[in-house]
Amino acid sequence: MKRLALLLSCCLFAACNPGKVCADASASGTLCLPDGGALADAPLSFAVQESCGSPCVDFDPACQVVRTGSEITVGLVGTSCTDPNMGACPAICSIRTFRCDFGPLPAGTYTVRSGGEQARTLVISDAGVTRCGLDGG
Repeated sequence: MKRLALLLSCCLFAACNPGKVCADASASGTLCLPDGGALADAPLSFAVQESCGSPCVDFDPACQVVRTGSEITVGLVGTSCTDPNMGACPAICSIRTFRCDFGPLPAGTYTVRSGGEQARTLVISDAGVTRCGLDGG
């Protein structure tokens, strides 16, 4: 009976939990921006391609877009989980593509930053596109 009580009390604490270890995480990626600019006042959807994820890490991020004036910062954020009991992980990259919804932007010129990628220019006008790097776009 004492062993069962000790086991139950121990498992209430993380020290005895043999499961996954999770933490907030972010990742960088390559953002697809249309060379010809984007359509003003229309919802914008672009793709971010993950730089190099690990097949041994459970990371299901969402695209985060932050706009401050004419500066736009794009990132992949979420929770990353690993299993400490998994053992060695193969040294290969998992490259996935994620959808980023910018929302409508007024006409103008914007500076877009994504991870360690060089800042890029996005021109929003009445003669642009609304999708880039996604199926059908």
